[in-house]
Amino acid sequence: MKYFYFFLLFLIVTSIRCLSQDNASNQDLKTNNILAELTLPSGEVVLICNNGTWKKISDTKIDWVDIPEGSFIMGSPYDEEGRFNNEGPTHEVSVDGFKMSKYEITFLQYDSFCEATKRKKPSDEGWGRGNRPVINVS
Repeated sequence: MKYFYFFLLFLIVTSIRCLSQDNASNQDLKTNNILAELTLPSGEVVLICNNGTWKKISDTKIDWVDIPEGSFIMGSPYDEEGRFNNEGPTHEVSVDGFKMSKYEITFLQYDSFCEATKRKKPSDEGWGRGNRPVINVS
């Protein structure tokens, strides 16, 4: 299996090298023409656009964790003490597997994303930016 990943990485790196560096237009990024987000072994985060262009958005490493698929019961029972009317009915929710950052996303990482996609940076409320966890995003 590890050879498959090396081959896949080789294909990705070869494809990226064939493209001119950071050639994704801001319009491609603004209009959500993003096909994929890749974290290379070097820690670089790259956005790949539908038209084959790409843009490096960060030199900071993001450690990804695989979250397995699963299901859970959402809502609270009608007889639960303190229950509000908008908390039901209870129902099963299934979620596909996905990846999540192992650590909080920092202002440094999020600011790189904002600069690459021309989005407005969130306020730090005077607490500072850098490696502090980003706030005021959803």
